[in-house]
Amino acid sequence: RYTSRPVPTVELFTDTLALADELIDLLGWRHWYPAGSVRAAAIAHEAVHEQLHHGPRKKDLKRALDHVVLRAGRHTLYGHVAGADEIAAHAHARTVCGLGRSPLLLTAALATAAEPQHGSPHGREK
Repeated sequence: RYTSRPVPTVELFTDTLALADELIDLLGWRHWYPAGSVRAAAIAHEAVHEQLHHGPRKKDLKRALDHVVLRAGRHTLYGHVAGADEIAAHAHARTVCGLGRSPLLLTAALATAAEPQHGSPHGREK
């Protein structure tokens, strides 16, 4: 998790990293996510959030997405695209860590593994 206040900080949840490594082994995905890559990918991912929060990268991403909210003469106001920074952070982590698949796949697998099983006494019926 990246927080910008009071000072820019990246916080890693070691229990989540351990669970991710267990799930990778369980699913047979180690060839996509080598040992040590989950931690490295998490740091690379959060580094992108820091870059997009401060400095010119935020403006660069908005321009690249070309979501124009207002144009008045030579002035253009680019809008925020929800989730774009998250996709960029996952893509960056995959690239710099040389992963076989996006960390987004692992995130989805972790979320699915954490869901209560159907009929579980802890899950809510819909």
